[in-house]
Order: sequence, then structure tokens, then C-alpha cells
Amino acid sequence: MLKKLSMLALILFMLACTKEVPESDKNIIQTTEKKKIVKLIETFYDNFNRGNIDSALTAVSKNYKGIVSEAEEISGVENYRKELFQYKTAYPEGRWKYSLEELFVRDGIGYVILLSSFVVPDPVEAQGNPIYSERSMKVLVKNSEGNWKIYRSVSVPVFTY
Repeated sequence: MLKKLSMLALILFMLACTKEVPESDKNIIQTTEKKKIVKLIETFYDNFNRGNIDSALTAVSKNYKGIVSEAEEISGVENYRKELFQYKTAYPEGRWKYSLEELFVRDGIGYVILLSSFVVPDPVEAQGNPIYSERSMKVLVKNSEGNWKIYRSVSVPVFTY
């Protein structure tokens, strides 16, 4: 009987100590996580544009999978590395320009929707010439170390030129 009462007291104590996180605290946490995701995307593109593909790939999950409509699926970081090196080899001066259109995050998962263009220098126009543009959704997950990683990317080519 004493054991049952002790267990009941322990359960009541635990329930009394559990409180809901206020909505304002949730918003602060969400804002912080959104800033981390924006920084991750910026760092990914900045590193690629500087030619530092290995640093860019630190933003990518080891279980990465990329899907572009009417193209082969890319599975794994090593295959993604090959794809990025092909871009840089074919267009050494090429750069990704992007705009973040939407961002959502909750409970260790998030997504961004981007409109991106791969731009190469143009001798006539100072801003460069886009040779490929896409709208993509990148799904991000928070790993066991608490870092965000790009887990999936689904892209559709768009024509902005």
C-alpha cells in the first residue's frame, strides 16, 4: 500500500511540475531556428559560389536525396558532390543567385522554398546571364548535434529569362 501511495505521489508531483511552454517562448525558439536555417542556406550558396564545394556540402545530410523533374535522382552526398563539381568545372565563373520565398520550421523539421538561377558572366550585361533557373523546396532536419542539414531537395525548372 505504501508503495502504491509513493508511486501515486511521484506521478502527481511529476504532473504538477510539467508546464506548457508559453506561446511567446515557442515563437522565440522558432525565430531562432529560422535564423539558423537562413544562415545555413546562405552559407551553402556562398561556399559553392566561392568554389568551396566541400564546405558547401557540410550543410547537407549524409542521407541527402535530390530530385529535379526530368532528371536523374541524386542520392547521397558523394553523388551530390560530383554534380556540384560538374557545374563548377563546366562554368567556373558561374554563381547561384537565389531568393528565399518561404520558410517553415517546427519540431526539428523545416522547409524552404527558393527561386534560384545559375548565372554565368555575360560580356554585354553586367549582372550575368542565367543559364538555368529552378523553384525548389529543400526539406531540412535537425541532427542529433542540434544542427540543421539539407535532407531533401525537390526542384522544378522555371524560365526566368
